[in-house]
Amino acid sequence: MRYTIQTLLLLICITLSAATPKGELIQGEDIKANGSVQIIEGALNDKAVVINKDWQPLVKTKSPKQPVAIWVRHRNGPICLKQSTDGTQKELSWIWSKPQEWQWSCFGYFQPEMLGNELLVIAGPTKGKTIAIDAIVFSEDKNTTPPKPTSKPDETKKAEKIDVSVNWDKSIGELNGKHWSVADYEIHKNPSSKDVNEFITELKPAFIRLHHAGSADTWSDETKQDWDYEKIGTAFKDAYAYTNSEIIINIPGWPKWMNIDAKTMTETDQDRIAEYCARLVKYIRIDQKLPIKYWEVLNECDNTFEKAGELPKLWNLHNKIAKKMKEADSTILVGGPALTWPKPLWVEGFLSTCGENFDFITWHNYAVGDAYASNKKVFDTTDTMAGHAEYFISKAKEMYPNKKFESFLTEYNISWTWTTRDERMKTNVGAIFDALVIKKVALKGATGMMVWHIKDNIYGLMGSDGQLRTPAYLFLWGKPWFCGILCEDISADSSKIELMAIKRLDGKKSLMVINKSDHAMIIPPAETLLNSNKTLVTAEICFDNPKGEIHPLSTGEITVPGYSLTLIAEK
Repeated sequence: MRYTIQTLLLLICITLSAATPKGELIQGEDIKANGSVQIIEGALNDKAVVINKDWQPLVKTKSPKQPVAIWVRHRNGPICLKQSTDGTQKELSWIWSKPQEWQWSCFGYFQPEMLGNELLVIAGPTKGKTIAIDAIVFSEDKNTTPPKPTSKPDETKKAEKIDVSVNWDKSIGELNGKHWSVADYEIHKNPSSKDVNEFITELKPAFIRLHHAGSADTWSDETKQDWDYEKIGTAFKDAYAYTNSEIIINIPGWPKWMNIDAKTMTETDQDRIAEYCARLVKYIRIDQKLPIKYWEVLNECDNTFEKAGELPKLWNLHNKIAKKMKEADSTILVGGPALTWPKPLWVEGFLSTCGENFDFITWHNYAVGDAYASNKKVFDTTDTMAGHAEYFISKAKEMYPNKKFESFLTEYNISWTWTTRDERMKTNVGAIFDALVIKKVALKGATGMMVWHIKDNIYGLMGSDGQLRTPAYLFLWGKPWFCGILCEDISADSSKIELMAIKRLDGKKSLMVINKSDHAMIIPPAETLLNSNKTLVTAEICFDNPKGEIHPLSTGEITVPGYSLTLIAEK
């Protein structure tokens, strides 16, 4: 591996993070072709080569003489890798992604005979956008999978002082137990699960949403063409911890044995489904006398019906199910439609058609479908999620100003697809994301929200092995420390630090310091932040300390770790 003196200096000055490919790093400013070097905050060494002209080479460098994977750190796009031999150029690879933030991408792994004398990175169709590159890495590692963002803070960065404060006399909203609720499917799979029941007993969630995409089949008896009542009854007896929480039962759809699809669905089919749902209400409420009040109709059916060109059928189906359920028990609350996300077409279609047949509205929101998306993007998406909540709730109020209804975000997490297996949902970064969602969506007026979900190897607050993950400890903070009046928080830079300031129901104060930056931050003393002379306690949820144990607080300025949550509270 060859290194220039300048590259070695760069490697010394810029300790490569876990998200950086390892190998020979060459900074874009030293290899510019037709692009111009500009000062850009966030670029390596704050400099990058930029261009907004199609088919022009941004950077040019001599080709390596050994097999390498060629990585580039870029923003916007697309970009093309070419080799040049004696003035003749040949395309080698394209990167078509157009990231708005800095992203490492790999052109591929190449033998030296493929690379010619020189390498050029060419701007593709820019469409008026500025394409930027700040570094290239030649790596001997054959792995061309992009490095995923890490939940570990950057220990090479010095702690940074930041001014934050709380106006304890100004209320901006409230948090209650409903905002710290959970969704779960273990009752459909293993209702007597010891670890789940013990966790729920400790957590004491205000709400548990019972949902499994296949429950219309797993809770049914195909032979009898009806619900498997015995199985359902046994499940509720075995899931002993659930009895201390409000339950929302989700009925995601209809069983396969009904042979009904969105395209060919008839009014008769809709009546069959509605009667089927009503029979479950009768069994749960009348026969078993279980105090389950909330019933969520259907689950993420919007895309299927839209693709079939049959969205009116979906809203009609909701109405029929809701009416039949209320006929079985007029005291229940029926809501939905568990939208995949609050897409205006779906929101307005549902509200305009189903206004007489919902007691609460529900929707889902996930941040990204890319495990390589930056932590910053994941955190920033919580503002979009808050906007979605505001839109759905305000639209319902606008269309039905005299209607009393509740509103629930019944699923949320980082990744909208399990296939990415985004590890951050298990880590301190996931805990930060959850805290931001809870605060921001609550401020938009949502009655409650349910994180997805309690137990599995991808999303779970605990893994399949029953071991609690980092975000679980945030939720254990929720009811005892962060229910009450939300007070106005002020941060000199909310892209780095946000606060969750609570006057608890007992009149005492709690503060959560949410450090979204990748390095430690120094904030004012706890006594100043809480304006308190009472005994104070603290706890941290961070990369090195995921469990958030409560302990006494020392005096003086507070250093909060990178990617962390810090609790400071009156005991």
